[in-house]
Amino acid sequence: MKIGICIPYMKAGLSREDYLAWFNAIDQGPFHSLSCGERVHGPTYDMRVLLSAAAIATQRVEITPTLYVLPMHSAARVAKEIATLDVLSGGRVKNVAVGYGGREKDYEAVNASFVGRYGRMDRQVELMQKIWNGEEVVEGGGFIGRALHVYWLAPWAPKVLSAAHHGQMASMPGPAMVKPMNWSAHLVWPIRPGSAPTGNKHPTDWAGFGTR
Repeated sequence: MKIGICIPYMKAGLSREDYLAWFNAIDQGPFHSLSCGERVHGPTYDMRVLLSAAAIATQRVEITPTLYVLPMHSAARVAKEIATLDVLSGGRVKNVAVGYGGREKDYEAVNASFVGRYGRMDRQVELMQKIWNGEEVVEGGGFIGRALHVYWLAPWAPKVLSAAHHGQMASMPGPAMVKPMNWSAHLVWPIRPGSAPTGNKHPTDWAGFGTR
């Protein structure tokens, strides 16, 4: 059984000390991976910055972006970010989750088009795979970043990817949701915003379930 945990990123007032405590507790605990999601509005923190900090502060757990709202971003920049995150973590980025996102105001805030995001993401995934394969995507520009092999985690199977490059991910707010889940998923990410792991809010209190 492999259990991943999502660090809090939608709670106001979290400090450097809070995040260091979370990183340490997760890395020392029974968890297989550490993840973080992406939101724009609200008292939220940036997924990419938090995962970069986690990559440096931890030594053992896998680092998993879950998820990038990919159509809000440049695919080339995301590919380079993830490859850099893999370097910072010492090769612990094994899975990447991407999604379309359903919050139109988040798209508007970053000056991205909400319309056409489905087809755009399919093209973006294909472009990112080319970049990680070391292929030139702009004629005469050379390669971008570094080569990388990851498994894609998403509720859809991108047409451009083979089954060997596709994983399944299930997320849930608590143990009560485990029974109705499809247990063919490879990983389960318990996602529940909370405070720093002190008192009765240690990470092990938030996640006691996973996949077979």
